Amino acid sequence: MIEQEIKSIITEFLLFKYKNILDGLTEHSRILQINYYYDTDDFQLNSIGNTLRIRQKENKLVLQYKYEKQYTGNERTCREYEIEIYKFPQYLSSNDLPCNIIDYTHYKFVGSLITERFDYKYAETNISLDKSYYLGKCDYEIEIEFQDYKKAESILKLLSIEKSEFHEMGKYSRFVKEIKKLENK
Repeated sequence: MIEQEIKSIITEFLLFKYKNILDGLTEHSRILQINYYYDTDDFQLNSIGNTLRIRQKENKLVLQYKYEKQYTGNERTCREYEIEIYKFPQYLSSNDLPCNIIDYTHYKFVGSLITERFDYKYAETNISLDKSYYLGKCDYEIEIEFQDYKKAESILKLLSIEKSEFHEMGKYSRFVKEIKKLENK
């Protein structure tokens, strides 16, 4: 599967501003999800821009691997492999993933990130407003996942989001950056 999205770190104020605008346009669902991240001791996957995680929503576990990320302006695309699993492993193996995606043998659990997410569907586009907690931090983010970039642009205009506000650092990269800061203290 190919994922196309636009992401931006935002303030708590903007999260509630966008939420108020979107609440006036469409219904939303509120989801609590936990990302359990896996990597090598030296964060080899993160260093090449990949993310290996198990995402928990309620009692459902989904193994996800995001790879081949590319950035064009404010748009990010990546390949995504996912499969439902039924137990929580301490380690993952390359054997758990499609052949030749990654070549390291074992990936260990390195930590988790909890996200309170407000999901909206508008103009055939998914908009997520996230409040994430990890390693004593809390941050806020908007994610716009789309199939048609023009529809995503209309949502950006609707929310008055400038192109200069976008970032390339996803949740896992922010998580690893914080781990490294803590390790250097």
